[in-house]
Amino acid sequence: MEGKPEAFAGFSRNEQAASNSSLSGDVQAELTEWNQRYLEKFGFIFIICAKGRSAPEILAVLKKRFNRLPHEELHTAASEQMKITELRLSGLFGLPPDAADRAARRAEQVLTHLAPGHGGGAPLRSPITTHVLDTATGLPAKGLPLALSRQDDTSKVWDTVGEGVTNEDGRVGNLLPPGNYIQPGRYRMFFDTATYLGACKAAHPAFYSEVPFYPEVVVEFIITADKASEHYHIPLLLSPYGFSTYRGS
Repeated sequence: MEGKPEAFAGFSRNEQAASNSSLSGDVQAELTEWNQRYLEKFGFIFIICAKGRSAPEILAVLKKRFNRLPHEELHTAASEQMKITELRLSGLFGLPPDAADRAARRAEQVLTHLAPGHGGGAPLRSPITTHVLDTATGLPAKGLPLALSRQDDTSKVWDTVGEGVTNEDGRVGNLLPPGNYIQPGRYRMFFDTATYLGACKAAHPAFYSEVPFYPEVVVEFIITADKASEHYHIPLLLSPYGFSTYRGS
């Protein structure tokens, strides 16, 4: 914090209080090593909104983000920097404490316009999108949690790359950072249908069963290198006793 105005140095101390209190010698050594590796790979320092995060948690996030593509990590770094800025402005001027949501929206807007290939045409969007339609009601399925994972080519471990909860249109708008390229590989879309059907049961107790017949839906698909620049839409058509999916556009 050397060279920072005292006001901002105070902000930094407050934001990093949780991580500093949990910082052991081993974790500090790993953080130093991985920060250097990150800088060498991406060309900019690792940025994270540290408020409320422990040192081991920050290290885990750093290792996870290290495996991302440069344009994906640029989006995340910009979003984290905006969160930090919003928190500090809130502290200075007493602004409403919704910094994270506002920062995410602003980062998505900025990175969409800065992303390669953007200009004049339609805005870039998440390379993989989805929506869920409840065919029993004929309406979008609102409030359904879902997650997108990619399988590591070597370890075969599934790594979550995007997640969210469907909005009133049955969609998650920012599943991945906007772009016109997706890393090839095997992907898995997980739909938490138990949560959604449980809410439907509460609203319509006579129609939905007590225990959902389909507690979850998992859709796996493969993106090959020759089609990595295409858009992938993976919708889910859901009813209490059936579901289907397809590749949309």
